[in-house]
Amino acid sequence: MKKFMSFSCIVFLLFSCSSSDGNSSNSPTVGIKPTRILTTIDYNSPLEFDVSYTYDGNRITETVTIERRVGVTIKTTTATYSYVGDLLDKIVQLNDVDDNIETFTYQFDSSERVTKQTVVNSIEVQRNQITVVAYPSSTTANVKVYSQTISNENLTKDIALNFENGEVIAAVWNTRENVTWFESIYNNTFDSRNGALKNISNIRNFVILAGGAGRGINHNISTYNVSTTGSGFENTTIYMTEYNEEDYPTRESISSDGPFRTVEYFY
Repeated sequence: MKKFMSFSCIVFLLFSCSSSDGNSSNSPTVGIKPTRILTTIDYNSPLEFDVSYTYDGNRITETVTIERRVGVTIKTTTATYSYVGDLLDKIVQLNDVDDNIETFTYQFDSSERVTKQTVVNSIEVQRNQITVVAYPSSTTANVKVYSQTISNENLTKDIALNFENGEVIAAVWNTRENVTWFESIYNNTFDSRNGALKNISNIRNFVILAGGAGRGINHNISTYNVSTTGSGFENTTIYMTEYNEEDYPTRESISSDGPFRTVEYFY
């Protein structure tokens, strides 16, 4: 069984520059950054997520995500980003389908590592969520996700991450469904090329918030393997990547036991 963390359109923004194991500067130098990322998921009818980026230097100030089914637009989501100094303070997200406003706020430690994310919905309050992150060492992080409020009863995910050379090489997810907990183990491998979003500042922490499975920081995922304890389920996802002259990805073809996916990058 696969379990992925729901993170709205921000799932497309989960990478930034890193040069050490699990703790690095959030202010990379100016470099190549994508202005658009198009993800196509081949369900029975193709589903597209077309994300455009606006920047102030290396900081994202706005994203617009257009969701299409068989070429027909079904939703447009706009997210605006605000900062305190160089640290991301808030993301406000809304779409043209309902009146729900989703607000993400953040706290950081003295090393500029994220320690807390709070998600508040103006209408869909059942989706409110709090994520708390601790760092037992320079190469590990523990992520706990709660629904509504912080309590043992509301704990829904408990994730342990291991870093090597600035990348998440392994993630152990414990996920609760009703009263039953499931353990899934993810292992990532990477290429030696430039990661598509490595030059975007202040987003690195979202690799941690997203649980690290199938996420690259400086480099691009080559494969990730997931196995679920007790169920016998195991699957390896393979990324076939094309690059431009600067060694940044232009297209990924992603093959697993689920729907076939392609991701196209425009700079």
